[in-house]
Amino acid sequence: MTLLISWFLYVIACVWLGECQDDVEDCKSDDLYRQIPACERIIDHLSETPRHRAIAFNRRGEMYLVFRNRKRAIEEFSRAIELVPDFAEALN
Repeated sequence: MTLLISWFLYVIACVWLGECQDDVEDCKSDDLYRQIPACERIIDHLSETPRHRAIAFNRRGEMYLVFRNRKRAIEEFSRAIELVPDFAEALN
């Protein structure tokens, strides 16, 4: 029940209040304090578009590369490509 209420509140904030776009912009940010939680929120909410989720997986993959975790980075890039097969950023 709590999960359902959380999802409903997220949809309200996302669709009616336009909060999703803020998460997308924060996920693309170079500020890790904004980027990491925003990308996580996008990934966790299946109501996001495949494109937005692919961006979030790609950014998370880039973060893993910074931390020299190549295996996990490749996994994240692969998840982005699964969602959007022609997602050029993740293909590089």
